[in-house]
Amino acid sequence: MVDKVAPAFVKLFLKEETSEIAGAVIIGEAATEIIHEMALAVENGLTLQQWATRFMRTRPTPKTFYMLYRVVDKILGGILLS
Repeated sequence: MVDKVAPAFVKLFLKEETSEIAGAVIIGEAATEIIHEMALAVENGLTLQQWATRFMRTRPTPKTFYMLYRVVDKILGGILLS
């Protein structure tokens, strides 16, 4: 569970050789607030690390941003929230 309201789920698809974001599935109350970030990342060929450290966020609320950021932090080995 990644949100306070169950069920919530985030699944990221990365290109194995480059860590470029290839797609995402986001299910939960905040999904509509953050799916556009993944669409922009896919369209612009961002890697997971580029998205996490350089992407300008204008819309998601702090709660929804933090939900997705926690997932990315786990994938990157805890380098973002340590």
